[in-house]
Formats: sequence, structure tokens, C-alpha cells
Amino acid sequence: MLKQAASGVLSRTSSCDVLKRYASVDVLPAALLDSLFEHPERTRVLCRALVDTVQPMPPRKRTLTIPEPEFQALVQEALDGLPDEYAKLITNVAVVVEEEPSPEVLADLEMEEDEDLLGLYQGLSLDKESFFQAGGQLPAKISIYRGPILRLCRTKKEVVQEVRDTVVHEIGHHFGFDDDDMPY
Repeated sequence: MLKQAASGVLSRTSSCDVLKRYASVDVLPAALLDSLFEHPERTRVLCRALVDTVQPMPPRKRTLTIPEPEFQALVQEALDGLPDEYAKLITNVAVVVEEEPSPEVLADLEMEEDEDLLGLYQGLSLDKESFFQAGGQLPAKISIYRGPILRLCRTKKEVVQEVRDTVVHEIGHHFGFDDDDMPY
């Protein structure tokens, strides 16, 4: 999981947050982390060096509790915060909150048992849709996974930010962006 997180830092804007979550304080003092946040290139170099050397923290048990209705409200707030020109383009996309991804989803994505999936876009992206395409396609669906997000975050503020980032990321897939094209 650390290798994936550190590799993901190379394309994420919140690289400091990822390092804080997955690296121990003994390995990366807070002053260094603050310095890295201001210098993204240093962060990339450090992540490349850390990928094979830093030991991951033990898996976190969920300590933060946010009731499902409140979590769903956070997802709705993220959707409501979209600019109108983008919100119009997702009116036919179902956005759902699920507790955990199914074992079948994890198997399809070839994810390891200890990896967390925060969200998933399923459907045809706008750049792939065509008038000439055969009918019978299910509408696009975005799943936001409550369990993994709550395990990842330590504070409600982090949950709010992670929900927003995950919703925006999955909507990016609807617009045809790959993971490498998006900052988070």
C-alpha cells in the first residue's frame, strides 16, 4: 500500500498529506514534511527514494465515525460545489455511497487485500459516447466508498476534503480523464 501511495504522490497535489498518512514521524520529521509541501519537486524525489525503504504503518482500524446520512450529505455537498457547466454534464450519472467495494470489484481491479479503493467510476465516459453506439448501456455510476475513506482520514476535515477529492476524481473519469491526467 505504501508503494502505491508513494507512487501516487508523483501525480497528486496533496503529496504532503499522503506522506503524513503513510510514513512514520521518526522517518520524516514534521519540519521536513512542511518544507516538502512547499517544494513539490523535492517531494517527488523523496517519494522515489522512499518507495522501497519506508515501512508502512500498520493498517488502521476505523477510529473516526461519521454516520451514513452525514457522509451522504458530504458527497452531496461535493456535487453541489461543482460549477454549473460541469454539473449539467453529470445529470445522468448515478452517484451512490457504499460501505465497502465488493470482493468482485477488487478482483476486477486486481487490487491487493490491504489496498483501499475510495471511489469507482463505472460507465462510458463522455468522450467515448456516440450516437452510433449500440443501445442497452447502463447509465454511468460513481460509487464513493465510506469505509476506506473513514479508515484513511483522521479528522472530519480530512474526510470532507477526501470526499470532495474522490468525487471530483471519479467525475474526471466521466469526462474521459485517466488517473495520470488528474491531480488527485
